[in-house]
Amino acid sequence: MIYFIMTYFKRNFLLYTFLLFAFTVSSCKDDGNRPPNPPEPTKPEIRELTGKWKLRGIFDVEADTLKKLKPKDGFDPQTGNTFVDCYTLFFDTVEWYPRYNFLYVRVLDEKLKPNPNDSTMSNDEELNKIFKKFGVISYKQSYPKSSNEYLLTFYGIRFKGNIDSLENLLKGIFEYVERMECAPRPFMGTLVLWTFDFNYIIDYTLSTFQFKCMKRIDTDIYDGDFYYNILDDVREFELKENELKLYYNDRKNYLLYDEVK
Repeated sequence: MIYFIMTYFKRNFLLYTFLLFAFTVSSCKDDGNRPPNPPEPTKPEIRELTGKWKLRGIFDVEADTLKKLKPKDGFDPQTGNTFVDCYTLFFDTVEWYPRYNFLYVRVLDEKLKPNPNDSTMSNDEELNKIFKKFGVISYKQSYPKSSNEYLLTFYGIRFKGNIDSLENLLKGIFEYVERMECAPRPFMGTLVLWTFDFNYIIDYTLSTFQFKCMKRIDTDIYDGDFYYNILDDVREFELKENELKLYYNDRKNYLLYDEVK
C-alpha cells in the first residue's frame, strides 16, 4: 500500500512540476501587448562660444554683489577721452593663421614697411630676399584702425619657414621682434587703451575654460590691468542664452558678460 502511494505522489509531483514550468515559459513570451520601451532622453544642444561679449561686471558669489569696472564706454570728462568697447572679448571660429608661423615686428623705417603693391613683401630688397626664403604669406599692419600712434608701428609676418631662424635674422633688422606661439587660433580682447591677443582651451562637457598665450603691448589704465590679470585665473565657464560667466577663484567670483549682436 505504501509503495503505491509513494509511486502515485512521485508521478503527480513530476507532472505538476512540468506543467508549472511550461506555464512559466509561456507567460514570459512577448504577446505584443507590453508597453513600448521609453524613448532615450535627448541630449541638450551644446552652444558653441562665438561672437562678441561685453563685460557687465565682476560678480562676488558669497557677497551677491556685482562690481562694474571703470571706465564706462563713452566720453570721460576727467580725461577728455572717449572710450569704446572696453573689456570686450571677440571669439571667432575661423582659423586666422592655419598651418603658419607668426611674428610681430615694430617698424619705424619707411623702407621696411609693407609694399603697397604686394602684401607679402616690404620696400627693402634685402628684406624681401629673406621673406622669399622663409615663404612669407603676408606682411601687414597689425592695428591699422588704431588711434594710438604706438600701436600703428606694429606689423605681423605670417610665413611657412622655421620660426627660430627667421626670428634671429629679423632681430638684426627690427628693434622689436616677438613670436606668436599660439597660432593657428588667435582671438582678440580689449582693455581700455590696449587690445590683446589670446588663445583658449575649452571643454563643453566638463565646462572648463582657460585662456592661453595672452599677449598685450603695454600696461593699461583704470581697471585694465586688474581685469587682464583676472583673465589668467579663469578655469570654468557657464554659457546660457545671452550670458557668459567665466569663473575664477574656486568659483567664488566670475566675470559676467553680455552677448553683443
